[in-house]
Formats: sequence, structure tokens, C-alpha cells
Amino acid sequence: MSDQRCQAGSYTKVGRLAPDVVHDAIRIIVDDAGEVGITRQELGELVCRGEVGFSDEPDSAAVHVLGDTGAVIFRGDHSVVLLVGNQEYKAILSQVKNMLVKWPHKKAALFRVD
Repeated sequence: MSDQRCQAGSYTKVGRLAPDVVHDAIRIIVDDAGEVGITRQELGELVCRGEVGFSDEPDSAAVHVLGDTGAVIFRGDHSVVLLVGNQEYKAILSQVKNMLVKWPHKKAALFRVD
């Protein structure tokens, strides 16, 4: 089942975060739309460690704009949050950390927040 319900709403798996070895980057890929954003591998590591981008609020100074896509990234308690346009996506923090540790052999699931 691709839908998961929780107190904060429902989550639907819609894509993945995938390593880009050539550019040392993390690609944000949505199944229907293709690539919607990209960030540096280094920024992903800093966000996962909580050194930058740790926030409960997307409007705080802790968010980081991802290149020309207009997407922003920050870290919640158990997830990495990506805002692309007016759509919020989340990746499970432990999966993103695993992807970075086992670079470039692992991906992380990307969920849409409904």
C-alpha cells in the first residue's frame, strides 16, 4: 500500500531522492513529473546532521533554496522536508542518512504530504 495515514495527514509515495555521482548531488525525482529539484550532497549531509536547516517552520532562516528550482530544504524531527512550489514532500531521515552513508548505492523514498 502506498498511502500511509498519520496524525499530521496522509503521505503518498511519489518518487525518490537519488544520488548523482557525476555532480555530487542529490536529485529530487517525482514519478509523474521527473526531476523537480537538485541539491548538493554536502548540503544533504549538513541537513541530516542538523548543522543547517533544522527547523519546524518552513519560513525560518534555517531553510535552504535549492538552485534555480525555487525548492527549499529543511529538517524536521524525523524527516527531511522539501518544498517545491506549493507542494510539500518528505523523505524519512533515516533513509536519507543511509543513502548518504552508502553513497551512491542507495536511494530514499519521497512522499507527498496531502
